[in-house]
Amino acid sequence: MLSINETELDFVKSGPCNTSCIRYCLVKRLRLAGYDAAVCSSRWQGCGKVPRGDHEYIDVVNGSSDRLIIDIDFHSHFEIARAVDSYDRIFRSPMSAR
Repeated sequence: MLSINETELDFVKSGPCNTSCIRYCLVKRLRLAGYDAAVCSSRWQGCGKVPRGDHEYIDVVNGSSDRLIIDIDFHSHFEIARAVDSYDRIFRSPMSAR
């Protein structure tokens, strides 16, 4: 498992490090470990009730056909401003990777 310490984050960007900075640092570490990794951006136009937007994620290729998408901010996409108690309880519970 790879780990990123605060010194490495300072090397990537001076000042506070946001999620974009962490993505680039993680890609750097993955490349040093021999993986073909890149930060990718997706943008879309708004249409009707769907607003335009953009999204950054990490694409990792390992071998000829193995591909992994890493979204370090996935949890925040499901945040609801005025969630009911049951949803909020599930949302606040720890996530597990399967």
